[in-house]
Amino acid sequence: MNDTIVGLGLSEIPICLLSTNWIFLGPLQLFMHLMIFSLLSAMENTPRGVIPAALALGTNWLLVFFKVILPLTKEGLVNDGTLVFTVR
Repeated sequence: MNDTIVGLGLSEIPICLLSTNWIFLGPLQLFMHLMIFSLLSAMENTPRGVIPAALALGTNWLLVFFKVILPLTKEGLVNDGTLVFTVR
């Protein structure tokens, strides 16, 4: 792994991959799909008319995501983030 990192020019010296900074990648990979599935479920449970109403009022998709979808799924995002990033 270090040969690849140095060969690609991402680092000048080999990286200590067994430090505590890199150990979180295993649980992250393990639980990230659970987070994505539960967030998709939370997004599917948003009221049907909210997004078309926001678009009809003249907002763009970026504002719809940040002002409508994200606040409605904030609770699930906090719960899933706690699950993924605290289980070590």
